[in-house]
Amino acid sequence: MAYSEIIWQQDWTKLQGFVIKSPFSGQLMPISSHPYLLYRQDILPNTLSCKLEQGTFYAPFNAQFATSRDVDRRLTFKHPSGLTLTLDLPIELRDLHGKGMHWLCRANQHIAAGTPVLQLDLPFLQIQLPEVHCLATISAPKPLGKIYSRKARVNANEDALFVLQL
Repeated sequence: MAYSEIIWQQDWTKLQGFVIKSPFSGQLMPISSHPYLLYRQDILPNTLSCKLEQGTFYAPFNAQFATSRDVDRRLTFKHPSGLTLTLDLPIELRDLHGKGMHWLCRANQHIAAGTPVLQLDLPFLQIQLPEVHCLATISAPKPLGKIYSRKARVNANEDALFVLQL
């Protein structure tokens, strides 16, 4: 996989490139601001964190959708070009044995952009976790060029998560 560093740019008025829509709603931040100390050590390239504010997840583009890890807490969207967006939900979900996770789409199938895939019951999960964060990692088989994101609140299936300049 080829990696670049995320460039945090607040003003997107003149920014051009390939837009990856946000699959979730919440507050975007650098991974160095994640509440877990492990993630603050800059060990995951091309990764940002989002404090979730709403629980529905959508396919960001036409993709092969898959899940992995314990209780399917890793969601992977792979575009035919090889571009991949991976979402990692909190490790504490494994202790809940899937409670609070309601699947809206079966894994291991091709899905269209905008397809709802998962509904998290955030009020239930927030009883167990004060904040529910999701990691988002963008990767590709070839160098991505520049990867932009911004520290902002995003709406699922509407706002940009990343802008790629290939």
